[in-house]
Amino acid sequence: MTMKIEQLYEALRAPLLAFIKQKIKDDTKAEDLLHDVFLKVQEQLGSVKDLTKLESWIYSIARNAIADEYRKTKPIESLDMSEHEGRNDFAEEVDESVIERLSDSVHIFLAQVPEPYRTALILSDLENLPQEEIARRLNLSLSGAKSRIQRARKMLKELYMQCCSFEQNQFGTVLGYEPKCEPCLCEP
Repeated sequence: MTMKIEQLYEALRAPLLAFIKQKIKDDTKAEDLLHDVFLKVQEQLGSVKDLTKLESWIYSIARNAIADEYRKTKPIESLDMSEHEGRNDFAEEVDESVIERLSDSVHIFLAQVPEPYRTALILSDLENLPQEEIARRLNLSLSGAKSRIQRARKMLKELYMQCCSFEQNQFGTVLGYEPKCEPCLCEP
């Protein structure tokens, strides 16, 4: 099945524009970015191998275009720490409600991490125990405990990634997400 650019434009124009306007408050710039996105889609549409992922691919192009726009327009600020004491001006503003919604789902995903990885992750990231203590409790070497924790984190991340597509800033902080499936487990 081949998809024509006109069909894509008709189907995705309104939701994609709304998505862009969430981040770009200037309507003219948002429209310009929308057209830039569809130009890139038109140029690269022939290289898409899996049409079932076409929409998420287009949204990733839009996210990249938004990030590029921020990079072009955001002024470089002084890194003099005295100016920024008590504030976090050089990191993007994080929507705390996104983090709160995701934190509510941790236990749902954590329950899907197999033992003994789940226990290592709980001890490390929820109970904040030092890795030496975790190694002792689980009767592992320190490197074995570190390895188990890292594998558990990777498993947890994969579970989230199967459920949703995430938008992150340059520091890895989640700024937003789009469900890939219904029901979305990220919103219990």
